[in-house]
Amino acid sequence: MKRRPRWVVRSTLAISASVVMTASLVVATSGQALADPTDDPNSPAFGADAPTDVTLITGDVAHVTTNLDGPPTVTVTPAPRADGSTPQFRVTTFDGEIHVHPSDVAPLIGQRFDPELFNITTLLDQGLDDLTSNVLPVIVEYGDEVSTRNAPFAGEQRELSSVNATAIAVDKTAGVSTGPTTLSSSGVDRVWLDRRIEAQLEYSTGQIGAPAAWDLGLDGSGIRVAVLDTGIDETHPDLSGSVVSHRNFTYEDTEGDLNGHGTHIAGTIGGDGSASDGQFQGVAPGVELVNAKVLDGNAGGYLSWLIEGMEWAVAQDVDVVNLSIGMRAGAPEAPWSPPPSTVSAPPVAPCSSSPPATTAAPVASARPPTRSRR
Repeated sequence: MKRRPRWVVRSTLAISASVVMTASLVVATSGQALADPTDDPNSPAFGADAPTDVTLITGDVAHVTTNLDGPPTVTVTPAPRADGSTPQFRVTTFDGEIHVHPSDVAPLIGQRFDPELFNITTLLDQGLDDLTSNVLPVIVEYGDEVSTRNAPFAGEQRELSSVNATAIAVDKTAGVSTGPTTLSSSGVDRVWLDRRIEAQLEYSTGQIGAPAAWDLGLDGSGIRVAVLDTGIDETHPDLSGSVVSHRNFTYEDTEGDLNGHGTHIAGTIGGDGSASDGQFQGVAPGVELVNAKVLDGNAGGYLSWLIEGMEWAVAQDVDVVNLSIGMRAGAPEAPWSPPPSTVSAPPVAPCSSSPPATTAAPVASARPPTRSRR
């Protein structure tokens, strides 16, 4: 059985700030941890909760203390640098989000480092504090001219060939540390936070005119559709014999659906209505389904799982890829936008059923097929 990593667990710590933007400069001594502000009677954090530690991609550790009154307090313990120097740290709060920028990599943030790797609020929200997670998931993108990849971080790796990148669950305990020299010598172009993705809801088949297509005898026969979701319950009577291949990209030990969302989507696309005597038939009951499980039982996953699933689905000769997936409000666009030719040949039509619904996307029937709970 595969071990479920700690980094899929969400942190419960909430970060808030009453100011629109503040900035401060923190100076720390290399190798020396700062005093706990909750133990200092003269500190505004005295008596507050114990600090929550967040290790950055540079190896520096931010200590975040939530206070009874006022914004959080942030101190930083620096990681050792190869040249023996000790960086300064700029701590800013903007629109309620806390950012910590080490002085030695500050010029690279937004250029070669994803700014979210230094957004403490984002890292906490994604469950990446040190108590919850012993790894930091990143996507390392290599330059177009790089022939040999040398990953600059220790940790489990998964290749993402369509975007010339590697997903790495960076092991914080192995001593995370990187800088301009390390990136250049490794052939790394950019490093992105491997963000969490989540399942999203759908709408009714009537909105896309499916009944009119059925009246013309169109049922999707000869079309193969990949469902990138929480997996599919292939034993469901509406889907019996419809799934022609499957693969699991998560850390769960089954390609089956432990959530129900993927089965709902599969039924929306190609369910034949057997469980309801045809009343709740899917959009195209004649299609072949390909089950690419890229979300776990909590309906969550990572961009890297989604990319891997897309690559595999294309290799299964699919005609359509269905994504009912999104990122949380405020998350930036995908770090890159490769041309379709780098992802599929022949072209594949990706469909999203995220709101608002459009006529180009498979969307949900009046009621999802009933799924028996295991």
